[in-house]
Amino acid sequence: GGQGKLMIANGDVTVDGHVEGDVVAMGGDVSLGSTGRVDGQVVTLGGQLHEQPGSHVGGQRVSAGGLPRGWFPGPFFGIRGIVHSGLKAALTIAKMLMLLLVAWGFTQLAPQRTQNAFEVFKNEPVKCLGFGLLAWALIIPSVVALALVVAILCITIIGIPLAIAVLLGYALAIVLLVVWGYVVGAAVLGERLARQLGRTVPSLALMAVWGIVALTVIKVVGHLFGGLPMGGGAGAMLRVLAGVITGVLMTVGAGALLRTQLRRDALSQWWPGA
Repeated sequence: GGQGKLMIANGDVTVDGHVEGDVVAMGGDVSLGSTGRVDGQVVTLGGQLHEQPGSHVGGQRVSAGGLPRGWFPGPFFGIRGIVHSGLKAALTIAKMLMLLLVAWGFTQLAPQRTQNAFEVFKNEPVKCLGFGLLAWALIIPSVVALALVVAILCITIIGIPLAIAVLLGYALAIVLLVVWGYVVGAAVLGERLARQLGRTVPSLALMAVWGIVALTVIKVVGHLFGGLPMGGGAGAMLRVLAGVITGVLMTVGAGALLRTQLRRDALSQWWPGA
């Protein structure tokens, strides 16, 4: 039977029957079978029109095949894509709240060591970057060595609990270095932003808050841009930018922590007289 206007986004449509109105495909192809009949126009944006012998189009054929396939975020001119991007933005904000809590914990439970790493980050960023890159480069060899140690410990039943403890301790150390390094880097970023805005941030915790919020804003804007037609490229660039900044701050922050722990005064806190 006949039907009215047919519209589809991000998909192909095949017409083998009778369409009384128009057929519009956004980001897909339109295929008319031998028994396909369209009384109105056939519009393909980001796709092509394929007609079998015997098909009929009563109106005009409009095609914009030069547009990339799939650039429409979803049906109804991107409503689904906007909702999807909004959910991603909300998830990013939820992660931000968790990171703010973690940052507050580090600045309250280990204020002096976090402050020391913060100062070293600002004064010796190149050396801290080197320490951070060295730490990441040593992860693979250390995992191989850890696997050998665990294998040796697992030979005996008594060594199995110790092997599990070693694995948990190693994983905890890596997570601690990554998250703590991120907090230190975010604090440096927050302090720089506050200085550019002419503000004075009274505490290290608030500096970290400024940095984490700034990075989150970039990511959220990137997700929201990604839900708009023709805004996917700009949104992707913003998300990549936020990821690169986060990675650099995390690496330098982790290096700053390692740098402070290897200094003579830091070592003396662990081993008196060192």
